Amino acid sequence: MDNKRLKQISNQLSKELQNWDFEKAIKYSTDETNTRNFLIEPFFEILNYSKMDDYLHEYIVDMGTSRGRRVDMAISFGKSEPVIFVECKKSDAYLNEKFFRQLNEYCLYTESVKIGILTNGINYDFYSRSSHSNTILNETPFFSFNLKEYTDSDLEKLALFYRNTLLTLAGPLLDNFPASAPVSDVNQKISRWNS
Repeated sequence: MDNKRLKQISNQLSKELQNWDFEKAIKYSTDETNTRNFLIEPFFEILNYSKMDDYLHEYIVDMGTSRGRRVDMAISFGKSEPVIFVECKKSDAYLNEKFFRQLNEYCLYTESVKIGILTNGINYDFYSRSSHSNTILNETPFFSFNLKEYTDSDLEKLALFYRNTLLTLAGPLLDNFPASAPVSDVNQKISRWNS
């Protein structure tokens, strides 16, 4: 994918975000379910993800003796195993360490997941697997996007998570990455995509 195509996607995302009345969606996001329905799902629709083909809600994760825990969203691109988990919080929730630990725990028990996204529908923090054995996800997001405040550079990075772009550029990385290996390489790959 060339820079020209990424710029086109970035421009398209800019237009769609400008046309979306997310302030109204924030008003209706009174709890976690409404935040997911009015903010998070539309955000992924703008990124061209299809609920029926690419992700599902309430993906079940068995975590040691705790059976049947549910991740808010699991993105699998139609495959049997998810590659991205999305942990959703209420729109006025501060994305704190407790919520990060929850996302991290889900990833610990699902080796196919390479990226974790923690969001309140306004802020989206993207985490990759850590190269350290004592954590699963890096504690610092490799990319953060804020619906209320973003730059052209943020849009260009977000364009990398546009469904077709991600599948084209990172698909082979996500598919062929050993389950036990860290995905900190994603950071390097993303920075190379933008150069």
